[in-house]
Amino acid sequence: AMARANLASKRDRVIKAESIWNRSSRDEFEQ
Repeated sequence: AMARANLASKRDRVIKAESIWNRSSRDEFEQ
């Protein structure tokens, strides 16, 4: 159970990082 929660939080962090990167790259693309 603990390992699964750790995996979920790791995936959460990756998703957040990807969304931030996508947002910043989109901003650069529009300029």
